[in-house]
Amino acid sequence: MGYHPNLSATNLAHFRHSSSEKTVHSAMAWINCWKDPADLRKFHQFDLYWRSARDTAESAGYRLEEFVVDATSNVARLQNILLTRNIHGIIIPPQRRTGYWPRLCDGTFDWSRFSAVRIGHSVRSPSVSVVAPDQVGNCMQAVEEISARGYERIGYVTFRDIRQSTQNWFLGGFLLAQIALPVSRHVPVLYLEERDSSDRNRLSQWIKRHKPDAILTEWNEIGKLVESLEIRVPEDIGVAVLNTLDCDIKAGIYQNPELIGAASAEVLIALMNRNDRGASPNYRTTTVMGKWQDGPTLPSKVESTPSKESAPQERKSAPAK
Repeated sequence: MGYHPNLSATNLAHFRHSSSEKTVHSAMAWINCWKDPADLRKFHQFDLYWRSARDTAESAGYRLEEFVVDATSNVARLQNILLTRNIHGIIIPPQRRTGYWPRLCDGTFDWSRFSAVRIGHSVRSPSVSVVAPDQVGNCMQAVEEISARGYERIGYVTFRDIRQSTQNWFLGGFLLAQIALPVSRHVPVLYLEERDSSDRNRLSQWIKRHKPDAILTEWNEIGKLVESLEIRVPEDIGVAVLNTLDCDIKAGIYQNPELIGAASAEVLIALMNRNDRGASPNYRTTTVMGKWQDGPTLPSKVESTPSKESAPQERKSAPAK
């Protein structure tokens, strides 16, 4: 009919809504299907997902509650409990392949009654909105940062079974980053056999043949395997990981789990406000960029390393001409 929103009135309404004290009026569910539910939040990264999602939910007037699914859980009863308590929003944290998540995807649980958000790519069903680390961008950023520190031959180590989507994203990011490097600096990807006994020999042969001076990987145990070959880290070869949390190696990408957890709650609240429920083949993915973190396993080989964070400060302190 020709009406248009009044921007001033909209901003005023938003201010009144955001500045008033929020009272908890409903809850959102956090579904834990791990075989040992306590193991989920033993991972520092996953615990930060929970804390940030909880805090963001509370700031909007929601309470985040954990619901545990185990081998004896009645999935239909869980659905009834959620609906009876007026819980229509679900956050799906990372799940293990050995857990009980498949029980919620066998058709018993009616996802069309709920708005839902998956954190990460550990599960592919239901096809609902995803909030995840920008694994492609993070890997490309890591290669760029390692190169900036003077490393010429950067090798990527992963597992041969790359059917897991997380490894596919990381691998794609590395191959994209490698395209930008001179061909003389290209190092073939090394595929390990899921901690198979032959991994040590495979790694040794790969290093001898291709002579990488830095290794990038998502596997936390790579440093120990390299040192078992009597190759010194970082004197002989630098090592960086794609997730520095819950890992002894501190050089690499910090995935900003606080932002990921907060975004999962924000996306879910938006879905609930629109009454957008159920699965869809056209679901949206929100990615959060990580940031580089220096560490002793990958010292710089150049006198000064470019720093994106310090650059603006250097420009501010420069004398005016």
